[in-house]
Amino acid sequence: MTAKGFRKGKESITTWQMPVIPAELMQLECAHSLVRLRSQIPVSFPPLVTIGQLFAQHIHATTLVEQQLAHLCMDGFIRKYQLALPSEHGLILTSDVAVQLERAARKHRKGFEAEEAGDNRTIPVNNSNEVWSAFGFDQEKTHHGAVNREVRKDLFDRYLAWLKDFSCQTVHVSREKLANEVCATPTEINKLVSCGFFTIKDEHSLTLAFPSSGQYIRAFEKSKQEIVSTLKRKRNREFLEKQLIDKLQALSTGSRSSLPPALVIYELIGVGLLERRNTPSGDMIRLTSKSSDMEKMMKW
Repeated sequence: MTAKGFRKGKESITTWQMPVIPAELMQLECAHSLVRLRSQIPVSFPPLVTIGQLFAQHIHATTLVEQQLAHLCMDGFIRKYQLALPSEHGLILTSDVAVQLERAARKHRKGFEAEEAGDNRTIPVNNSNEVWSAFGFDQEKTHHGAVNREVRKDLFDRYLAWLKDFSCQTVHVSREKLANEVCATPTEINKLVSCGFFTIKDEHSLTLAFPSSGQYIRAFEKSKQEIVSTLKRKRNREFLEKQLIDKLQALSTGSRSSLPPALVIYELIGVGLLERRNTPSGDMIRLTSKSSDMEKMMKW
């Protein structure tokens, strides 16, 4: 996969390539906003776009955003995931999920091949030259044995086929539904959990997940705290957006562990914790009363 890059300080940052939008979806403004936002994410992070970021791009048309997102989900272009972020949900291109599933499938097939050859060694998977290696799959090792015998080779193909038809109205699914519709055994369901495609909601239910989304959330929280702290120190709790972004980039200690500040600002604007207003000097970013109320609740 070819990706584009930009410079941060003295280091060049590679970001996700802007994908092609299917012709039948070209008229949807949200599709264009989504792929533009995705193209700003460094490849060291999963290509997650949040609903809050999209709301910030269409601040006076949130109902339209929701309608078009439903269309994109029903068409199978994107999938919706629950995240521990202010807007609560992230969006992933189904094609990105397919790439991650193929990586997991290749890794699992290595287990079958080694087992059939009578080889029970632990074999490292080396895909360090691929963009997806940023998510740590190349660092994992597969132990060939009982687990591989109980997980059929086509598990990830069955899961992807099911995911493309899965309703976008919910991010939760019961184990029983997976057993019936994916024909997945309990061991196979646990395999999908261990690979990061589900998290456990309760004894009977799972929540759709995407590998390494926790990395994105941790970086977001760190940047959010820096933004709030910076604005609190300013008179009227506001800052010119360009100056704020420049300041946050200067504070960043490691480009590979930091999200672009603009993406974090978009999310906070989209959920109403920040607001943007035009001034003769440029766009001004300000903390809202909602952010103060949330902070009081957290202290309480």
